[in-house]
Amino acid sequence: PAHLQVAMILASKQALKSSVRVKLLHIRDKELRYFYNSCNKISTQAALLAGFCYSGLLYLRYVDRDICEHTCAEFTYPLTVLGAMGFAMLALWQATLASMLAPGLALRGPPGSMDMAVRRLTEEYRGAMRLFAIALFL
Repeated sequence: PAHLQVAMILASKQALKSSVRVKLLHIRDKELRYFYNSCNKISTQAALLAGFCYSGLLYLRYVDRDICEHTCAEFTYPLTVLGAMGFAMLALWQATLASMLAPGLALRGPPGSMDMAVRRLTEEYRGAMRLFAIALFL
């Protein structure tokens, strides 16, 4: 009878550990979905911003050169627009790749890959957000 009680306690311990692991996986899954959706939103907004920048470059010949010196209108405006478009494209690239690759790592990776996928996706999200903020304020 004593060894049966020990076996039951060990079985309860294993059941509790499994239950905690499952709950942690559900939490990590919610985090993964949140950052996945956030990366998709950054991708969409970065693509829109890059499109606006491209439109700004198309209408470069309509820039009023009387606003400031000749060099100002012909040099700084396209340089700034190109910089903004470049940072927007980098943000688009980073967010798109992160949202494409992280779920695959979480599903098909080695044990513990869900934590790694969430951690990496969080890092990539922050990097894409920085790039997008730079593009937005240029």
